[in-house]
Amino acid sequence: MKEIMKSTLILLVITLVSGFLLGFVNDLTKDSIEERNIEAKTASLQSVVGDEYRVALDEEVKIDQPEGSENIEIEEAYKVYDESDAVAGMVLLLFTSDCYGDEMELSLGILQSDKKKDAAEISGIDFLSLNETPGLGMNADEEEFKAQFKHQDAEALQVTKNTPQDQEIEAISGATITSNAVTNAVNAGLAFYNQVKEEL
Repeated sequence: MKEIMKSTLILLVITLVSGFLLGFVNDLTKDSIEERNIEAKTASLQSVVGDEYRVALDEEVKIDQPEGSENIEIEEAYKVYDESDAVAGMVLLLFTSDCYGDEMELSLGILQSDKKKDAAEISGIDFLSLNETPGLGMNADEEEFKAQFKHQDAEALQVTKNTPQDQEIEAISGATITSNAVTNAVNAGLAFYNQVKEEL
């Protein structure tokens, strides 16, 4: 009986010490993890518009979720300024659970078009989190796939398995679900931009 009590007491002490140490380490690293996440988000948002533009992280756009995007959420949206300090577009942080694997988080840049007056186009997309199948859905993070979105007019896009035409995105081979998830998230961002662009 004494041995059982002794073993129980030792286990209790080990558990308490381990819990204390884990809590202590968590408190020490929590701020630095949060800082790294903010830095990664800021870098991703900047990357989709380029260094010649300024993302106004202090000017968050009020978000109303577009209709028909139940599994997609617009998490954040910010104004973008050009070198003359005029509003040039918007960057958005989007979340979707429509993908094949885990949830997906991506940045979307939309800038006013140089070619058409009062028009806008996609300047780029970037992933903050992507946990799809290696060699298939993970290819969404390849430049070849992401580049298809650049310079597309700010209207709804469609996925195709054939040679893409205007406003079409060629599906990743063997990863149509991932291709649709990315494109649908981008479409939700475009719908939101078109809804608020007059107020920017």
